[in-house]
Amino acid sequence: MLPRLMKPTPEMPDFVIDEPLLDSPAVGCGHLPLLWVFLPLALIHTACFTGDWHLPGTGLALFALGGAGVLLLSWKYPKHTLAWACFHILAISGAALLLFAGRVPPLVDWVGLPPRETSLVLRWEQVFAIRASGKTINGLARVIEAPPFVPGLHGTLIHCQMRKPVPTVLGERGAVFAITGVLESMKNRLSNGYADDADFVNYLENRRVTLSLSRCRAVEVIHEPPSLLRWCARQRDYFEGVLERGLEEQHNIAPLYIGMLLGKSSGIDREMRNSFARTGTAHLFSVSGLHVGMIAAMLFQLGRFFRIADKPWRITVIALMFVFVMITSGAPAALRAWLMVSCILMARLINRRGSSAAGLALAATGTLLWAPELWLDISFQLSYGVVTALVFYGIPLSTWIGERWQPFADLPVTSRRWRHRLALRAKNWLVGSLCISTAATLASAPLVITHFKLFSAGSLLANLLVIPLAFPVMLLGVVSMAMGLCGLDALSMAANWLAGWDLQLLELLVRTASGLPGMAWELEYRAPWFGRVSVLLLLGSLLLLSLGKNSRGWHFFIPPGILALSLLLGTH
Repeated sequence: MLPRLMKPTPEMPDFVIDEPLLDSPAVGCGHLPLLWVFLPLALIHTACFTGDWHLPGTGLALFALGGAGVLLLSWKYPKHTLAWACFHILAISGAALLLFAGRVPPLVDWVGLPPRETSLVLRWEQVFAIRASGKTINGLARVIEAPPFVPGLHGTLIHCQMRKPVPTVLGERGAVFAITGVLESMKNRLSNGYADDADFVNYLENRRVTLSLSRCRAVEVIHEPPSLLRWCARQRDYFEGVLERGLEEQHNIAPLYIGMLLGKSSGIDREMRNSFARTGTAHLFSVSGLHVGMIAAMLFQLGRFFRIADKPWRITVIALMFVFVMITSGAPAALRAWLMVSCILMARLINRRGSSAAGLALAATGTLLWAPELWLDISFQLSYGVVTALVFYGIPLSTWIGERWQPFADLPVTSRRWRHRLALRAKNWLVGSLCISTAATLASAPLVITHFKLFSAGSLLANLLVIPLAFPVMLLGVVSMAMGLCGLDALSMAANWLAGWDLQLLELLVRTASGLPGMAWELEYRAPWFGRVSVLLLLGSLLLLSLGKNSRGWHFFIPPGILALSLLLGTH
């Protein structure tokens, strides 16, 4: 095994240097050709969603013109970079228009029309958290078949609410069923007082869900969910039982434990969820990069311990991580993290150095091509926005501070004692945590204000205290699930018992912090577009700053300045 600090030579390429699975993400943009695809896609999709544009003819013309221009320039004038870029953007813009017209159905205008009973064939796309004591099942369903008196309903996404009891299979994503209920506009439900939460209605409308089917009856299952989804649901129930072992009497702790490991927050009471939201720590219950990266690193080190061949084990880790993501319902944040980790692992297989920025660009572009409607999903926006800020702001800022603040720099390494090393590690942890939390706050604040009308001013401090407590909980949870799979129930219960003590301290900390004055402010943008513009300016400034080879100190004050101006001028 080669030393880590050994420099590569012409006879020894750099990809054979011994380095960990998840190295520090590359600072700066580097070579990101997928940005030439993602940025036009994002801009065109934004315009299409805003105006509900369905222009397949225009898209076909732009795609043909841009494609012909790219081919001609590549053949005759390969050095005309600016002209090539213009035709490339035209081609991608045309492809985006075609993709939107083919994958996203037009909005159905039902406002002002009276509720009407109808029969539909639906397929569950998302089932909201089902409480054991709840009387209904709610979710978003895709219309497969619709009566002719509702033109344009086929293929749209609607909100469906049905009363229990229903067949168990109808609680799983992917089930196709026939149902009869009352169809009405979400705005009509809000104005008539049927909707319990106006923010929930706004969330649905942001997902282009304008219709609701309620008071449902005569449910008939047409197709059960696919075998993979049914298997994932069974495994999710099994792991939930494993994590509950030894915590049956701690009714307030077990739901937190399950939520942090499996992303299921239905058992957490409303007061506790509000406490996590006010402190800006609700991201702990979203399976994302922290979960996927930690489990991937553990699997990778396990393969090294047993001396498993590197390339086959990397492919195995990718497959196992995909199974874990699907078991946790395949949320956009989890899929993004899996794609990024897969990009890093696959890059090493083809003798390339993995890059978090390249993985992020690949994940965002692939997700947008596969499911354009996710562009409006708050989970998608928060996941990719926060990680973009981490890669292009948090890590460069941490590196910049670390290069300029080096305690004991005049003290030789051989002369440093344990207290010096401990102080340096504490400094590195503090700087890294502050920079990462600052970057996450910059990207998430405008989105959270736009969707939830809440700004967690104390999230920076709260995350510094909560994350160190949450990490051992996740580690113990992974160990507990692994021991449960191996049939070692005693070890699984011991891990759960230790995690329970940690969770009690974490819960006490979050409850106390949420009640502190000034922890969270209720803010609202004066105009809906103000928050979106703020996000675009923030992310645009991060990308532009990353293009500079020599980052100056004042550069890092630009994104916080943009956020401060948006809060001062755009909110009330």
